[in-house]
Amino acid sequence: MAVNLNQTLLGPKTVLRDNTVFVDEKLIIEGQVFARKIDAGNNPVIIGAGAEVIVETEILGSEIVVLGRVKGELKAKNEIIVSEKGSVEGNLTAPKIKLDPTASVSGVLRH
Repeated sequence: MAVNLNQTLLGPKTVLRDNTVFVDEKLIIEGQVFARKIDAGNNPVIIGAGAEVIVETEILGSEIVVLGRVKGELKAKNEIIVSEKGSVEGNLTAPKIKLDPTASVSGVLRH
């Protein structure tokens, strides 16, 4: 029996380096990703609490939720959320941006 969860999970023991990541489904990152670019198209991207993500250019998705650490530019078609322990070093661009009062953001917010 085939199971389609319609998501890509990069688990906590996953380390991905020096690539461009393209997915056409929900992307959940729990590990370490050091990439040129992450593009989830019209799908959400979730950066888990234990994740560390560094991109040279940008992370693209419909919604981006940051629970862990990100270095690089975030661009969402709908919304970016940075949680209480989330940390972003880079610019955020989306129609809606939600920052928890204890979130750490170093960059320009564009909406």
